[in-house]
Amino acid sequence: RSLHVHRKSRDDIGQRQRQGTEQVAQLAASIREWGWTVPVLVDESGTLIAGHGRLLAARKLGIPEIPVMVAQGWSEAQRRAYVLADNKLTLNGGWDQD
Repeated sequence: RSLHVHRKSRDDIGQRQRQGTEQVAQLAASIREWGWTVPVLVDESGTLIAGHGRLLAARKLGIPEIPVMVAQGWSEAQRRAYVLADNKLTLNGGWDQD
């Protein structure tokens, strides 16, 4: 599998999931403060796999093009498994207080 990063119009990215407005506002504030630090992930057809909230934050901020990684050669099963793993790993994360 290979991943390539490039810029793409936010309006050319298909989205299947919805995010809460509070999370989008938080992501927009983060992007405003630190810039864009993590590209969104799309499949070869341009459908979003990961980064739904960041895409909505870009729309809220009026950012016309965003960094995109294209997952090339992924099967539908691999795409679904990645979405589940990505969300689960985020939920399982924690902070090291040291």
